[in-house]
Amino acid sequence: MPTDKTPLPASFLLSEPPEGMVALNAELSQGAVLLGYSVNEQMELFPGEQATITWYWRLRQAIKEEWSFFSHFIDAQGNLVTSQNNRGALRSRWAPHTWPVNRVVVDSEVITVPSTWASPVLEVRTGLWRGPERMSATGKSVDEENRVRGPKLPVRMRGSLPQGPPLPEVQVFRLSRPPVLDGRVDGDPAWADVAPVAPFGDALSGRSAAMETSLWLGYDARFFYVAMKGFDDTPGGAPAVSAAPGTVPGDAFVVLLRPDAASGQYYEFTIEPSGRLTGYAHSAWRVRDESFRNTTAGRAIIHTSANGGAAYWTAELAIPRQLFDCAPPSESTDKPAGESAGESANKPAGESADKPAGESANKPAGESADKDAAVPPSCTANFFRVDRGASHASFGAWSPPMRGDFHTLEKFGRIQFATTPQTK
Repeated sequence: MPTDKTPLPASFLLSEPPEGMVALNAELSQGAVLLGYSVNEQMELFPGEQATITWYWRLRQAIKEEWSFFSHFIDAQGNLVTSQNNRGALRSRWAPHTWPVNRVVVDSEVITVPSTWASPVLEVRTGLWRGPERMSATGKSVDEENRVRGPKLPVRMRGSLPQGPPLPEVQVFRLSRPPVLDGRVDGDPAWADVAPVAPFGDALSGRSAAMETSLWLGYDARFFYVAMKGFDDTPGGAPAVSAAPGTVPGDAFVVLLRPDAASGQYYEFTIEPSGRLTGYAHSAWRVRDESFRNTTAGRAIIHTSANGGAAYWTAELAIPRQLFDCAPPSESTDKPAGESAGESANKPAGESADKPAGESANKPAGESADKDAAVPPSCTANFFRVDRGASHASFGAWSPPMRGDFHTLEKFGRIQFATTPQTK
């Protein structure tokens, strides 16, 4: 394996293993200890999908020889199906003999389920090898072949998703005025006449969600608006012991938008109670488009009761319609004459008051304005609530995917922009 001559960067080092780590405490012969591991939020995988395992090591003494890493993929019957060596940011560059002594070394490894995998379980066993030998290991987590038993990842075959609730559909109405994008939903006239969409269900089971969540949707000439209220016993989200590196460590509201169900492209937006907002474009399932520049605006605010009653947090997002426009082709996204001038004040910073360049490119050249006017585009979306406490985590969804992956595109519900005003 290639060995980097530079010292191991501080980003790979900890003083102590993190809370919530699954303990292994496997002792390898030359002073290396595999303390344990954590797995990202991917609770269930399909063939071709990925999970990230983060292993935590410590050296009791310096290792002189150069050893390589292996990971074996074991099926439910205990058979070795395939393997990978030296995969990961640490494993591909820094062998154990380059590590400092008595520090926790963070070793993240991406596991891809083979497309031909035919077992309901993929167990990962890991260790160190050099030439024809493996470094010997002892401990309850070690098998007879000097492999340390890691996580058993559940795998579901394609086409075997539980049916769950019917996929939801919702008509989104044009708002009478643009909302004030301050994170406050209650008292804003823009949301006063908007009915909330169906209640959230538990993302894994489809049953009622553990925490009550309300969702409102609306649009105007420029933006698709999303508002959320989430009741919470720990507003702000206490750090969760189960949160793995790379996942949101506290509460969050996640919006996934797919402008065209026939395309693999979709957008992902996450807002936290602190107001931190992230946005990504995916050109295909979990493939990020690194050229995407997020122009979505969002605000969030935490509300607590003075008498110790129910606490909750609210959030608002303004997503440009050139990203997600679910109106029939006959409806223009040009700003109607006489529309409130206050809308421009609510626009995300830096966005031109004119119609965004290239927006008209979404309509095929020469298409008549009234062609197929009654046929809306096939917009789909999903909305999620992540609620974390000091010892729990729950996940609510507008359309429960029935598995631990928010990016289950086939479970997205349908969105359509209504051309008539909402009536109570």
